[in-house]
Amino acid sequence: MSNFEVVEQVRSDCPAAERLSYMNTGTTGLIPAPVLERLMGFVRWYNECGPALPEARERRTEQQDRARASLRNFFGTEDDEIEFVTDTTAGMNAVISSLPLHRGDEVLVSDIEHYAGRVPWAYSAQRTGIEVKVVPSRGGVVELDDIDRVVSDRTRVISISHVSFTTGGRSDIERIGAYARERGIFLLVDGAQAAGALDLDLGALDCDAYALPGYKWCMGPEGSGALYINSRAHEQLDPPVVALGAAEESNLDGQYALRRGARLFAPSTQGVMQSVGLGYALEYLARLDMKWIESRIETLTCRLIGQLDEMPPIDIITPRDFSRRAGLVTFRVQGEEAGEMKDAVEAFLARGVDIRVVPRPSAFRASLHIYNDEEDIERLVELLRERYL
Repeated sequence: MSNFEVVEQVRSDCPAAERLSYMNTGTTGLIPAPVLERLMGFVRWYNECGPALPEARERRTEQQDRARASLRNFFGTEDDEIEFVTDTTAGMNAVISSLPLHRGDEVLVSDIEHYAGRVPWAYSAQRTGIEVKVVPSRGGVVELDDIDRVVSDRTRVISISHVSFTTGGRSDIERIGAYARERGIFLLVDGAQAAGALDLDLGALDCDAYALPGYKWCMGPEGSGALYINSRAHEQLDPPVVALGAAEESNLDGQYALRRGARLFAPSTQGVMQSVGLGYALEYLARLDMKWIESRIETLTCRLIGQLDEMPPIDIITPRDFSRRAGLVTFRVQGEEAGEMKDAVEAFLARGVDIRVVPRPSAFRASLHIYNDEEDIERLVELLRERYL
């Protein structure tokens, strides 16, 4: 199929994208109809068969094993390096609570982190006496030079977003990862706005842990996500609690042998709709090819940025170089307050264009994924022209 035909097929698979200009994937993505049909077909059969029957349990195990293989293949990991979790925050918390940190140890975060990257660390600091230091961002990204200025001999963890949820800027995780590894610093990455938008090989990123959602750019069901832990970091984590899924072997006398790495965080009962649904979604994306998806997102975001550049009242916050961003484009209108922007978002939605407002700095954010097209961009730009020019 031609590029045009592929885009049209994807849009047809995502009815909401045909009904309105859905540019809010950074909040929640759309699940393709073929993924939903496969998932609902399996869940319906599973329940009609009888979930406790051997046939149903065998097929459920088969489908979850397939989903795990899809997860592993999609992100280029070993089996014990990645595990299903419910969302990014769950993955972040699993790592934060398992690191052997002590009073006086330092953790570096940036000033453009999501709440999930700040609140758990603040809570940990209150409970344990660790110190959380903030690295200032520049141009919407976290630069290695600025990290280096803040690092001290007490720094134990760097915890940052791959792509900032507010500025849309992409930090150089490979470079930061190499820097952290040389100094024995644990690197934890929030991948909420990168996974499914960028062609990721998690091992090549050189981070120690990477938490991601399945329901944004990966186009899976809500309540799905994954946690990657590099094999070199397996011995560093000591979970305060484990579920039955963490045990390789166990018996009623309390004897057990634990799994390794990310599998330590496996729950006792894996949500079948979440894990299997995410597996189906990743297969859908893999068939399209992540290199093509990343290229398509680059084309769309470049087009939007180019048109916004022609509107004098608008300041673009997201870096223009695609190597420093992904699918988010954040911009503000000079003199516009947060309340006024929220009013504008409601007015835009009433006319079929869905974007959102983000904080710090208060700005509009458009998320462009493979079910968007050039007409979506034209609609948004036209509404902005009507309101501000």
